[in-house]
Amino acid sequence: MNSPDPAAENTAPRDACASNDACARLQAFAFPPQLLAILRTLGDAGFEAYVVGGSVRDILLGRAPQDFDVATSARAEQVTRLFRRVVPTGLKHGTVLVLKGGFKTEVTTFRGEGDYLDGRHPESVVFLNEVQGDLARRDFTINAMAYDPVRRRFVDPFGGQVDLDKRVVRCVGTALERFSEDGLRPLRAVRFATALDFDIDPATMAAIAPTLSTFDKVSLERQRDEFVKLLASAHPARGLELLDQSRILPRLLPALAALGEAALREAIARLDRLVAHAPDADLALRLAALLSDLAPDDLMGRVETKSPAALLLRHLRLSNAEIDATLRLIARRGFARSTLETDADLRRALSCVGPDIARPLLSLAIAHGTPIDAAHALARRVDALLATRPPLSTADLALDGNRVGALLGQPKGPAIGRALKLLLDAVLEDPARNTPEALAEILRRHREDLS
Repeated sequence: MNSPDPAAENTAPRDACASNDACARLQAFAFPPQLLAILRTLGDAGFEAYVVGGSVRDILLGRAPQDFDVATSARAEQVTRLFRRVVPTGLKHGTVLVLKGGFKTEVTTFRGEGDYLDGRHPESVVFLNEVQGDLARRDFTINAMAYDPVRRRFVDPFGGQVDLDKRVVRCVGTALERFSEDGLRPLRAVRFATALDFDIDPATMAAIAPTLSTFDKVSLERQRDEFVKLLASAHPARGLELLDQSRILPRLLPALAALGEAALREAIARLDRLVAHAPDADLALRLAALLSDLAPDDLMGRVETKSPAALLLRHLRLSNAEIDATLRLIARRGFARSTLETDADLRRALSCVGPDIARPLLSLAIAHGTPIDAAHALARRVDALLATRPPLSTADLALDGNRVGALLGQPKGPAIGRALKLLLDAVLEDPARNTPEALAEILRRHREDLS
């Protein structure tokens, strides 16, 4: 790796916190006391130690960090000797997990990296004694800042603070080199721009398309993880637009890209309408809005497991539960468009689609263009009907299969299934019929038809 020269691009002195507004925010932040104790222990032992990466970025953006990573001049074996509880999670790369008072953080030796031959991982690392060289190996300037809250030292060799203020994602050094090293970085650039509502620096964006052969080397599982984070953001439709502009989309979601420009635009618009209406929509519902055109709808609940949607979801290495939930929503997306004039109509529809997904299906209907007032009116009807706890499946019938078989004189066989369906149809029309006596009478009347 040809790392950029930190000294040539340093935009903030190491002790800039005396007058820098960004540093004032870092100084005001309440770092966990256990983290401060870890940093102080390393410092007292004569080592440099900094909080690095995403946590510094998030603090400067006024966000709560999800975790804290520490970079230090101490080698892993030296860190291990300084603390009572240490887990050797990545000794080859100088990383250990330090546990202190219920708090845990990864502590990694400052390091530089060798060539990336597999498009994802460096072939070798070299341990360093100063933090600037460690920051030079990182992907984006906004992730290449370090702060020592004990000594109040802020290190920003590549202008990450400036890029935060400009709301831009920019590679450290030369974008072509960064993306040629690690093929996941282009997708991470799109994901960060989406999650933070930033722009991508023009030179960084321009470097994505020429390096997509390296992106192709990245495991589908890692691609999926980044895409799921993008899709879970507040504005995922913008992320899809950036995937399209950067030419990542045909590689990541080939079946969606193959729909053509007009269908792609509508799929992205559906996702945007969904999130605008239901910002807490889960992964399956967001995927269903995006991929609706890739599978037929079927109100009776049949899911096309060989549809382009199913194939794409498996291509992304999603779990079986996530795939099933998504396909179920796609297949039943016509729920709100069906004729539901009477309560019996609504009970039949709910019996087909499943009452547990009625609400998500109404959100999906809005994404597909159903007027919000109409969807809300149907939601009120659904809530009122479900509050009465109507029988909607054969499991809700007042007679089970064994009792039906006994009444028919046929303990086993297809007649029992036909009988249960007949009884369910009757109680969907009129729930008051769901009593043992009323159902037994229906069986007596239709006994010859069922045999």
